[in-house]
Amino acid sequence: MSAQVNRFVKAVVAIFVLVILYKFFFSDFPLDSFASYSYSSSSSSGCRTATEKGNCIILFQKYVPSELESKWMKSAISWMWYYNFCTAQKSQAKEIDIWLKTCAKLNNTSNFKLPESDPDYLQASQVFSKFIYSKTCGPKTEIIEKWIEPLAFSLRDPRYNSGCTPNGAPYGYVKDYILLDAIGADRKDKRRKNVLMDFSAATFLTGPPHEGSPQQYFFDSYKARGINFTELLMWDATSRPDTEILKDVPSEWYPYYHYFNTAPSASKKDPKNPLNMLKEFATPDDFVSFKLDLNAPATENDFISLIMEDPEVSSRIDEFFFEHHVNFDHLNAFWGTVKDPNMYLPDSYKLFSKLRHLGIRAHGWI
Repeated sequence: MSAQVNRFVKAVVAIFVLVILYKFFFSDFPLDSFASYSYSSSSSSGCRTATEKGNCIILFQKYVPSELESKWMKSAISWMWYYNFCTAQKSQAKEIDIWLKTCAKLNNTSNFKLPESDPDYLQASQVFSKFIYSKTCGPKTEIIEKWIEPLAFSLRDPRYNSGCTPNGAPYGYVKDYILLDAIGADRKDKRRKNVLMDFSAATFLTGPPHEGSPQQYFFDSYKARGINFTELLMWDATSRPDTEILKDVPSEWYPYYHYFNTAPSASKKDPKNPLNMLKEFATPDDFVSFKLDLNAPATENDFISLIMEDPEVSSRIDEFFFEHHVNFDHLNAFWGTVKDPNMYLPDSYKLFSKLRHLGIRAHGWI
């Protein structure tokens, strides 16, 4: 009797194993339902990869300047001078209009670009530059294209000028020209950090003169693009009591809000340098947005050098905001001596282009 039971048990086990093997090799059994939603980093400088359900990999491939950006890169040496800049700006009114209309359409959505059915698609595709990514799921690879505003004009609102038109100057302090990154369905993961770093943070509702509140701008604008921050790291050298720093911080930010009431160290070997700290608490798979605007060109250049020279830093920064203080007719009156007199607008274009080719969404700041 026991021998019959043993044979029966062995037969049941054999049938069970055959069923599992059949489903594994021959059926449409949804094995990827067991796949975890996780991210894995790339060893390549500036590259970002993501592993999602079904073992898909998303990898930064290249940065493609738009026609408008290429035009400004080619002509910047001529157009940077006062009257030439005015003439170029006037001749490109249609491009400016498309630029601002497209930002208005996209910044309240999580879309990466306009749909081809949009009546402005063709013109906008000639204005906006592109970040190109590959998305590979098993044997299938597709291309993802994310738009960004071009490197053109003064690296701020394209309507800005210091006197060409009666109302040109106030546009130097609006942010409507920026097209932020968005988190689409391919990069949502509760375990993934969304980090904001600001080196001249002021307080939540205040900022430098004419700049408004950068913190509130990032809070509202990123939220509209599908990004909610899980870490907020603020540095500011102006001494403030804790009550002033914290009184207007939104309750949803409060658990994640860290404020260093001191100037950030720019020393490359200093563990207190925020970019060295970044290497410790974030990975290339986290989303990191970083604003640098210290009004101190030498210190800013030290931070830029660290980003450019250290792949462990550059691969962790997804979006970057920087006011590059250079010798430029239409901003010299505002910057005064707070600029690098040996650098010009074309140098700014080259710097931002290098950052973008590393995979960093680098934007001119106000």
